[in-house]
Amino acid sequence: MSWSRPSVTGVTPSSRCAHTFTGVGTRHERAYVFGGWSGKQMLADIHVLNTDTMTWSEAVPADTTEAPLPRGGHTVCEFERRLYVFGGGSGAHFVNDLHVLDLAASCWRQLRVAGTIPSPRSRHAAAFVGSLMYVLFGGDDTRVYDDVHVFDVLNNTWRRVDTIGDRPCARWGHSVCVLGNDKLVVFGGHDGERMLNDVHVLTLSTMAWTRVPVAGGLGAPRPAARAGHTATRVGTTIVVFWRRRRRPVAQRLLAALARSDNRRRRPRRRHSDERRRQADPRHVARRSGAVAQRVWNARATRHSLCALESCRG
Repeated sequence: MSWSRPSVTGVTPSSRCAHTFTGVGTRHERAYVFGGWSGKQMLADIHVLNTDTMTWSEAVPADTTEAPLPRGGHTVCEFERRLYVFGGGSGAHFVNDLHVLDLAASCWRQLRVAGTIPSPRSRHAAAFVGSLMYVLFGGDDTRVYDDVHVFDVLNNTWRRVDTIGDRPCARWGHSVCVLGNDKLVVFGGHDGERMLNDVHVLTLSTMAWTRVPVAGGLGAPRPAARAGHTATRVGTTIVVFWRRRRRPVAQRLLAALARSDNRRRRPRRRHSDERRRQADPRHVARRSGAVAQRVWNARATRHSLCALESCRG
């Protein structure tokens, strides 16, 4: 396994973090960047990478009347060439609105939805399975959530689902991957006090959680606890990546996501100042470390995952 840095052309997006990068097409021929935090302000621009030609371009929808506010810590999921943007932090407050970018029509729409809408949140995770978008966990500046919500795109309806089994603790900054057509794999995150490296599988047909006992394979250690990482399924393999290093921009991002809510909600904080300091992702982001990448085999004997390869640089 080796890294390469491809040569790209076109108008490169400005530097940012807490954005989304969403592949579209059977081969992910296009990848869309939306939003994020520049270090000074939240963003709402859209950039497209043509992965065949490795060319960047900026996408400006023809109709932006119902475009979402600038934000970071949101999720974007693709379904039938539409990008569904949910939640995040706008810099003024956390949000729970749902917007759709229709790539064919080149227009934004804010959906009028029914049902039990998730509370405003950021750093949650989301994924489509069929026509259902699952939103898992997340948090704001005072709470960390352990709930699961489902949005049905066919009738624009939200519902909160009850789950059984060995439920994960509340968390934000975790990852979720779809395995087959009936499982969601959750890894890592932050529970408000510490980073995590546990693995849980939600079987959608029964809405039952299973905690997966994970061991290192081929002499590799299991991934260290982390939050704000990425996880990508490639066939039967899940690749987890996060470079741990000092990031002043990330520190300012988390401050920006919660700025106004911190002022309004300060009396409701549940932790002591010291525990809040330890839980604050701005402090977590200051911890330095190495580039860590783990490749897990999800070839599942039911719910077994093991490390296949580890590289450190």
